[in-house]
Amino acid sequence: MSHYFPQTAVTMKVVWESFGDETNPLLKREHDVKAVAKRTRVTINGYTEADTFELELDYKVFPFDPRCIRSCQVGIYLQDMKKQFDDRGQAVEIQPSEENAVFLGFADKEEMQFDQESRTVRMKGRDLTSIFIDQTWPGLSLDLTKPLNLVVAEILDTLKATGDIKVDNRVGGVLPTLASFYPDFGALSGKRNARAKENYWDVIQDIVGKAGLIAYMELDKLVLTKPRTLYSREQAIQFIYGSNVKEMTMERNLGSQKGFNVRVRSISGKTILKADIPKDAVKLPGSGREVKRVKQLANGSAQEETAPYFTFNVANVQDKSHLIEIGEGIFEELGRQQIEGRLTTYEMQSTQVAGSCFDLTKIRNGTPIMLEIGIDDLNQIQQKASQADRFKYLIRKCYPTQVATIFAATMGKFSTPFYTRSVEFSCDAESGFQIDLDFVNFIETSGKGLGI
Repeated sequence: MSHYFPQTAVTMKVVWESFGDETNPLLKREHDVKAVAKRTRVTINGYTEADTFELELDYKVFPFDPRCIRSCQVGIYLQDMKKQFDDRGQAVEIQPSEENAVFLGFADKEEMQFDQESRTVRMKGRDLTSIFIDQTWPGLSLDLTKPLNLVVAEILDTLKATGDIKVDNRVGGVLPTLASFYPDFGALSGKRNARAKENYWDVIQDIVGKAGLIAYMELDKLVLTKPRTLYSREQAIQFIYGSNVKEMTMERNLGSQKGFNVRVRSISGKTILKADIPKDAVKLPGSGREVKRVKQLANGSAQEETAPYFTFNVANVQDKSHLIEIGEGIFEELGRQQIEGRLTTYEMQSTQVAGSCFDLTKIRNGTPIMLEIGIDDLNQIQQKASQADRFKYLIRKCYPTQVATIFAATMGKFSTPFYTRSVEFSCDAESGFQIDLDFVNFIETSGKGLGI
């Protein structure tokens, strides 16, 4: 195990309660507070959810009653400082910057706990995605004949709280218009029709997903970008049980997905490519038609209907035939099995398959990872002829039963990267740094808003 010197800094912009004194200017402006946390936990969730944080502060560094706080914006910064002291013998101290920022959001809950041993202030909250999630969409008309990034920017302009959030177009160039891709598009009015019980984030995710792109909050920017390439082995982060993985659990669900269709999208210049599998497939059994399923009605009769669609947005595909080939691969992967699990590491760095170093605090939802077993164990297990022998060997080497079962059964049978479903960073002043990462061998998707 490598040696790390993790540090966490917390910055807070606090507005205090006025308690009826509306004339005091000090109670109306933000006050900047910087503190060193006893414990922090940041959880990076899926694109449709807000990221969350929890932190504990010693009352000595934040000597305020949380009941006096009207609002509190929180920034969390995490970095391996490489050493404890500099060349002059002075303790090194983390300096908050964009490079080491891991979270920016608001505190939703504060509490204090005093006992004989300590006095602690605790805070919990969500990132800036929460602004969009908490606001009900008022049914405003959106002009879908405009480029996508301009439509998203107009959505941000309608909320006072998002006035400082900028749209970061990482696709490059002018994005396509979406008018022709909406099943509920008002062709005569040129507007997107509103739906019931939507919030702002629902609307943003809906229109961005139609373009084969993804949207997520990165600190104070709303990023529009292409999804990570599905089969990017070279960019996958290596995790090796017996080396940089402390604990790991895995589950394998055979045939967990039955009766489904796959939809893949990709943006090519100003054009959006789309393929429905197996309807558009050429190599699969049942190519040329949608998968159907039988729905049982309340009166006891049965009705055939189109099976659900799982939608995947894919990067950098230039022609539909290539997109269909990718869609066929996804369809087969979904139909074969789902492997999911959770791993724990205390490391702050690893390497990508291509050999480059990777800062593990930069892992996000969708980051590809490769799961392997130690080289000595790999050499030995390859010599075992049967699944039972491989399982017995791994158990003797202290692999968890779930992990041994799956590695023994699937040795050489799954080679595509797994994908990060969520990741949690923890930093404790006493116990140090830890990452808990949930992974799955295909990206979880939703058919919401597809209009099928």
